[in-house]
Amino acid sequence: MKTSLTFDDGPDPETTPAVLSVLAKHEIKAAFFCIGEKVSQTPDLARRIVAEGHIIANHTFHHFWWMNFLRCKRLRQETAEAQEKIRNITGKTPAFFRPPAGLTNPHLGRALRQNGLSCIGWDVRTFDTRRNNAQVVKSITLKTRDGSVILLHDAGKTSQDMKELLEAVITVLKDGGFTFAALDNLLELDPYQENKEASDVNDSCGMLKRLTKWLAQTRFMKKTLADEITLDVIKQRPSVKFIAGISLVGISYIIGWPAVAFFTFLAAYYNVKEIVLLGPASYLFSHLVFIAGAALAGVDGIKYGHMFYRWFMHKFAVWVKTKASPDRDKSIEARKNDGKLMFP
Repeated sequence: MKTSLTFDDGPDPETTPAVLSVLAKHEIKAAFFCIGEKVSQTPDLARRIVAEGHIIANHTFHHFWWMNFLRCKRLRQETAEAQEKIRNITGKTPAFFRPPAGLTNPHLGRALRQNGLSCIGWDVRTFDTRRNNAQVVKSITLKTRDGSVILLHDAGKTSQDMKELLEAVITVLKDGGFTFAALDNLLELDPYQENKEASDVNDSCGMLKRLTKWLAQTRFMKKTLADEITLDVIKQRPSVKFIAGISLVGISYIIGWPAVAFFTFLAAYYNVKEIVLLGPASYLFSHLVFIAGAALAGVDGIKYGHMFYRWFMHKFAVWVKTKASPDRDKSIEARKNDGKLMFP
């Protein structure tokens, strides 16, 4: 009968060395699902894990407790950051991933595929961070079967406590007829992927990606993308009528609902009910001011409005094409330089 030991939440400067020493003593190979942030803080431990023949795997970069509420883009960023940190320090790009607390959501699978990761769970959870050593050993004794993956943590315990626990776990499993297999051999999966840069974490996910691809193919978007429009005309001084009209439109909003609230407050404060009637009157007057302003702005207002609309739609079309582009792994700076896309 075979079983495999896995450790989460490391590397820890106190606990992980104790785990490694016990594993070396018994010639056991384990898998360490490491937090990217901790890997950056203890790079020597991460390199030691790999040097001693153990598997180093991805356990997100920050290990947020609310990780399960994240959507595709943020999940991919978390995994990609951890991938990059582990690869830069150890020279290994993990193919195994375990989410914090083992929690998943519908967005996780896509985020993992885009980073070349497989989600690895367990079937023996010991709750070793909450229970004493005797309870953990009893739980492992009752739950472990042939092919079991055991979850432990190389964090949250003292060095001596961790050594005692791991010695007891190994002893009880050996007495029960178990041998220890490396996780990749037990699962018959490659623990590492070819070293490569993590995928572009700014790329779109899921429904947004499909929607932008569809929009980019529409005739309207292609026409809008070709509509080169600038706002240079704004640099010219607008007509007096246009400025006066826009000013009146702005004033109409000030003497609308704010005036209603103001006169209502005065009526209550002075206990004079008649004052409240000034509110609807000011609201009606604001509409008249708005109409007068729109009339003054006239043709210039329509011209500027249409120009702003074309400019905005052109920028939107550029954004859609950027999101839908199959070569989004190119840097934004490179796209600016090659002249294929325009950016604000």
